[in-house]
Amino acid sequence: MADHDSDDTLPAPVPRHGPERQQPARARIRLVWGKTSLEADAHITPAGLLALGGMVGMILLAVAPIVRAAGDARARR
Repeated sequence: MADHDSDDTLPAPVPRHGPERQQPARARIRLVWGKTSLEADAHITPAGLLALGGMVGMILLAVAPIVRAAGDARARR
């Protein structure tokens, strides 16, 4: 399949090098259940994806001390 035959509604191909590499990733989904339908469209840059991963990592690192503090407080009662 040639590049000019590609469908614009699909996610863009990932370039391997050059300035085009910083283009946002795209995702689209459509769910249909009976008469109800849901459509979602998302765009994210590599920097945004890195930031999102950092935030998730910080949340996961913060869970352990919170759970431990709750256990210590319960043991004191």
